[in-house]
Amino acid sequence: MFKTFSLIFICVSLLCNIAEAAEFTENNQKLLEDLKSNLGKVESLEAAFTQTRYLSLFEERLTSKGRLYFQAPNMMRWEITEPYKSILIFSQGAASKYEVTEGKTRKMKLAGSEFFAQVMEQMMKFIKGDFTSLNKTYNLEVKKDKEIRVMLAPYSSGKPSKLSSFTFHINPANYRVTRLIITEQSEDNKNTGDRIEIDFKTESENKKLPDEIFSQTNPKLF
Repeated sequence: MFKTFSLIFICVSLLCNIAEAAEFTENNQKLLEDLKSNLGKVESLEAAFTQTRYLSLFEERLTSKGRLYFQAPNMMRWEITEPYKSILIFSQGAASKYEVTEGKTRKMKLAGSEFFAQVMEQMMKFIKGDFTSLNKTYNLEVKKDKEIRVMLAPYSSGKPSKLSSFTFHINPANYRVTRLIITEQSEDNKNTGDRIEIDFKTESENKKLPDEIFSQTNPKLF
């Protein structure tokens, strides 16, 4: 009798867990669909950001400020304005980096910036709500309480990767990204504790931006 009762209890528990998992998956899917619908309306975006880098080997935080420009479908400019000036442009599938001194730009080697070029490419997909494309490379996890959080963790490929995960924080009132946390890992795919936190303040959207600011040869300065 006891064994029968235990078996029934286990079966009921399993069915409840399956039902809860199905409901969780359904809720996640609905939330992603809402995000895709709202993010897909963004044709252009201009935002100020503060970027803070935390390195496990150092107590001091590295902080910089700048501006983000996005023009659908595939142009983004990541411009650091403080404490130095530099520009990283991703357009038409190619990336370029520039140093800015005394109002003039000088093209730099992209070495060392490939990581951020990869980040920019994924950010553009997220801004457009292209979760289908992202889900081919990343496992998506969605949570909602006072804010919406979408975490993207790369599927294990066995290959060395500096990127561990992206976590997008989204304001549920307007579906705009307010924070992005990027965690890094070592070449042997171990978590180093290093991370980058970027806080965004959207200033304008759906305003046509001049193509010159995304130029790969002579980007316009402001």
